[in-house]
Amino acid sequence: MHLGQRWICLLILALAQLPAWADIRQQSLAFCREQPPSGPADCHLQPCPCNTGEMTLKTFTDPSAGTAFCACRRQMESDRAFRRQAADACSKHRAHKHESCFVSRGDCPRGFEALATFGDKATASFTACRDYRHERTKKPNNLATLDQHAFQQESTMDQYRHLTDALTKGRKGKSSSLPNHTIERLAHHFRNIPLDALKFTHTTALTNGCFSDCDQIFCANAKTIDQWTRIQNPVISLQLLHQIAHAESCRLQGGRHRFVPRWYQHLPDIAHQQLRQGEPVDTKQIHSAMFMENQAKHRAESICRRLVTCLRD
Repeated sequence: MHLGQRWICLLILALAQLPAWADIRQQSLAFCREQPPSGPADCHLQPCPCNTGEMTLKTFTDPSAGTAFCACRRQMESDRAFRRQAADACSKHRAHKHESCFVSRGDCPRGFEALATFGDKATASFTACRDYRHERTKKPNNLATLDQHAFQQESTMDQYRHLTDALTKGRKGKSSSLPNHTIERLAHHFRNIPLDALKFTHTTALTNGCFSDCDQIFCANAKTIDQWTRIQNPVISLQLLHQIAHAESCRLQGGRHRFVPRWYQHLPDIAHQQLRQGEPVDTKQIHSAMFMENQAKHRAESICRRLVTCLRD
């Protein structure tokens, strides 16, 4: 076969494959049009494979034609776009409903309600979550139950005041505030609370950890407070974010009188005994309302993942 004849055969084969090539391309274009928009990371079409840093949403091939097109999307950009949408949904919920909200990758944890989910099966999804378990408490339905409920609420507040009085009595040194560098880094994430109003106090009335009395945060370790509040190289840690999340919840709930019954439960006997004898209290005996603890935990984790430097203590 002469060289000219060989080129003619190749040209005929290429022309025969054009309809299949056009059909595959149209299918992949239609698929991309159906994908939800996500800013700069929208679905786009190109011959397979996708570029580095992109994810393949779907591959369209025709074995007879030997052609393949990929619907691609930049993975990191789409993740950021969906996370921003979920974070915006949480911000609106906090502003209008005065309730805590956090962003979860994928579905909400057990016991939390999904307000809105952003993403699709082909990409990572992010969900705005709120805690609704405290709403399942049965309301009193008769006068005797109402009186008992009121007594329990008053008793809870009395216990809370007794505890905070002990923490205040055991304070050492002056209270400290967050430095401007930390406030600037966290202001975007905690828009509902004035971070400069938070006060951090060392107390000998705790054996470990920290306890948030709304804007007043008591800690057992003075070194921890120094790391958070020092001017030079302040530390932003998961524990700090956890305490600020409690302070934020207190403000969203409308103050201590509404926050305490939801977050705080009756002290166990061992904690009562420690308070009566003037001994320091274990924070594990205090944090008993687990639905509020889980909310603060997930809120802190969500913010910590988005910070460039966050110490997971």
